[in-house]
Amino acid sequence: MLPIILFGRVGIIEEAWLIFAENGLTCPVFDIEFFDRRRSELFIIAALGRLAQTSRYRALSARLRDHESVYEAAAANFVTGLERAASSDGTRFSGYAPVLEAVATALGEIPNPANVRDTVQRTLQGQVLQQLVEQILSREAAKLRAQLPEQVPDSVKVELYGRDEQLTRLGGVVYHAPPALPPSKLAPQFVGAYEAAVSGFMPNHPFLDGTGRVASGAVFSAVINAHALFSSSKPMVAAAQKHAGDGPHTPNPFLIDFYIAEAQRVLGENLVVPPEHVVALYESVRARATAADMVRLTVEGDAGEEADIEISISGNEAPGSDRRILMRTFQAGALHFGRQVNGVLVDASELDVVIGSGNPVEMIAPVSLNVSRLSFECPELVVTRADRNGNGEGAVVTLEARELLRSDLTSPPIVRKGAGLSVWWPGATAYPWSQFAGMAESGDERDISEGLRALRRLVIAFRSHSKGRLARLQDKIEHARMTKGRLGVAIRERMVKDGILSLEGNIYFLNSTALGQIVGATYQDVNMKRFNDKVRQYIQSIQ
Repeated sequence: MLPIILFGRVGIIEEAWLIFAENGLTCPVFDIEFFDRRRSELFIIAALGRLAQTSRYRALSARLRDHESVYEAAAANFVTGLERAASSDGTRFSGYAPVLEAVATALGEIPNPANVRDTVQRTLQGQVLQQLVEQILSREAAKLRAQLPEQVPDSVKVELYGRDEQLTRLGGVVYHAPPALPPSKLAPQFVGAYEAAVSGFMPNHPFLDGTGRVASGAVFSAVINAHALFSSSKPMVAAAQKHAGDGPHTPNPFLIDFYIAEAQRVLGENLVVPPEHVVALYESVRARATAADMVRLTVEGDAGEEADIEISISGNEAPGSDRRILMRTFQAGALHFGRQVNGVLVDASELDVVIGSGNPVEMIAPVSLNVSRLSFECPELVVTRADRNGNGEGAVVTLEARELLRSDLTSPPIVRKGAGLSVWWPGATAYPWSQFAGMAESGDERDISEGLRALRRLVIAFRSHSKGRLARLQDKIEHARMTKGRLGVAIRERMVKDGILSLEGNIYFLNSTALGQIVGATYQDVNMKRFNDKVRQYIQSIQ
């Protein structure tokens, strides 16, 4: 008897093995690992050869024969580019057969071999992960539609198992939440056959691992998560938010890319996103950042307005290489920091902030919160510093709120050496916050409180920039939200005249040495509202 080899994914192989074992057959099981770079290149070339044997790609056969070296180089460039783009996912993406099939299809679609190299370069410089994901979804849709009864009209088939339906069903599988499926024009007599076909396809979807229950790698997890966050099903959104934010899962470095793409599809260019999504997006950016990068989250908004979101990434690269991700959010909601609070400034008087998810939380300076209501859903709080530049920005955590809504802390926060913590809210002088409560304004200070607030607002707006300087874009420093009237403008102009602030191109820089010498306070002093006589005299001289 000839040997029999059965191919299948993990779930079906395990089931088949159990059936054989119950019937007295002992069968070895071999795992097929993800391809390494060389095998990935060979797979793409082999997949191109298979495409060339189909009627749609008949002309590809001659191109492969006459320009073999062109396609081999293109395959190598594509694999290298995929490794770079999805480095956080290892070979789970760049060495995954369905992804490589999509690469081969993309190469096979190029009619002129002379354009292959340039097309590959343009693709790799663009949103390559998104393009390949869309390619895989289109391929899966075509495979399922081909199995439907011929009686189903083509006009109906083309709307079945599309991108959104696949991602909705995948969300239901991964998050165990009821999917809100799009309406279908399928006639009742074909619904049973269609659902049977989908039930057979879904466990083997390329976005799922061999068990058919969880995503196959971080890239596909990000795709499913981003789509689910915009679902019309509230249970689905809640499950997706937990997965992305305060669940046991590590931050997904690819979520930010797929989320922005999905948000643009759903919302257009008006990216006003729910506040409950903001922290997960920030953590996604941090997960991708290198050790040399400084990543900061800034949320700023006046009462009655939407708040601006800025996620900045500043490294030690060439000038002008700093990046910003800009969005907006509603103030009717809460930012939820479930793991840690790191490099965050929130100045939004109607926004709530929740810190913790039942476990200890670490706050890594710089952190500055000025919000409506603050909640600590954690039994322990540790404050540390991350000031690598010695400019004072990364040494202080300041927390200000109109109301402390909840605190599960059973002991005072632990503040590590070199870090500082100050808190302001009604009742902040009570245990366990008493030793960190900010000082109340004196009578003389109230007379110039507007000027002191304007000075502090201006100074703490600056962030650590490459080369260790404190910087902020001109449009942010000169924005009406920053100055809040004539006095704020006068203080900024005076600080420019005194050499404390300097405008270089479109960036303002803060000279912390001059701040101390002329104003009489360090960055840390201003942040913690430690205003001495010299500071008050400086403000009075401007008023």
